[in-house]
Amino acid sequence: MQSCKLSLLVPPSDPTEHLKERGKEVFKRFPAIRAIKDQMYAMGAVYASMTGSGAALYGIFSERVNISEHFPGCFTWNAGI
Repeated sequence: MQSCKLSLLVPPSDPTEHLKERGKEVFKRFPAIRAIKDQMYAMGAVYASMTGSGAALYGIFSERVNISEHFPGCFTWNAGI
């Protein structure tokens, strides 16, 4: 008879803590990324962050914002729900 092993992973009290720490590292190393995130908040974002892979920044706004005029030369995408 084969034996089985059970592993249990208990997440930290804040499951996003590791993402926040990674974000702090990235923002220290690349201040331009932090500036974009801060600009989104200044434009009225309810929330702004990097994607999980860090390949993009996104902002969630309660009102429609023409983001492309604030970031000329960057690829931007707007959608509403």
